[in-house]
Amino acid sequence: MSAKTFVRGGITVAILAALAGGVYYCWTIRELPSARREACKKIVKDVKSSKDAEVVPYLRKLATEKIFKTRFDNRCPWMHLSFETRVPIDFISQVSEDVFYRFAGRGTAETTDEPRMKEILAFSKELYPRCSKEAQISLRERQIDACFFLNDFDEAIRLIELGLPGHSENWTRGTVAKLRAHKAMLADDAKEVVKQLLIFDEYLHSEEMKDRDDEYDQTTGALYSSEWVMGRNYMRCSIYSRKAGDVANADKYLALAKPLFAKALEKCKDDKTTRDELEREMKELKKHGL
Repeated sequence: MSAKTFVRGGITVAILAALAGGVYYCWTIRELPSARREACKKIVKDVKSSKDAEVVPYLRKLATEKIFKTRFDNRCPWMHLSFETRVPIDFISQVSEDVFYRFAGRGTAETTDEPRMKEILAFSKELYPRCSKEAQISLRERQIDACFFLNDFDEAIRLIELGLPGHSENWTRGTVAKLRAHKAMLADDAKEVVKQLLIFDEYLHSEEMKDRDDEYDQTTGALYSSEWVMGRNYMRCSIYSRKAGDVANADKYLALAKPLFAKALEKCKDDKTTRDELEREMKELKKHGL
């Protein structure tokens, strides 16, 4: 065999090898969605079966992995090119969001698993810069929820004021007012509570809230109607106005709250979970005149 023929044969082999590698590459890419789904299913299963103390370390480990890890054989890269499926960072973000609610109890500081909630909050802040913009919005909302569950209202306000795409200035003003009202409740500053709740009430009655859908609360499983939320807000205004010695306004807000709770109760008559939660709240508010 001549040298020229040998060289041509070598080039042909190389070209065929490259083509084979390309086909293998394309085949690997074609399989990625199903492989990723299987990996995602495994993570969900692992998280659900994990003990509480194991969840955050497990997620932290996943967060160190790249979406894809490429391996090359230096001698013949086109023959050994392969992609090892890794779990997308956004999926880890989604799983961590679900974990927030594992530690939230019924969404109050008294029922929240504080040490675990602080761990997942810290983990989510590490994860946040690596997520897509869309995932960041959702993750930031969960961080704000976590701060609320922990009664860390200053941090919740700080996170909101950093900017949250997809939310209006009106939403920001109303939500910050609600958080400030809760902070004032802890300090038992009745006048400040009412002042901030009335700012929140302006948001509840704004044009953008006119067609508001019922909000699902993962901590209780209930659907919170606009009537329920507004009625609760007026009840709090009534309670804290009375504490501040403003009887006239206390009675006015109580009168506004009653028909809203009645409408909310009628609205959820066929939803046992929501109705039970609303009736439980109304029973607690009876001592305040509801």
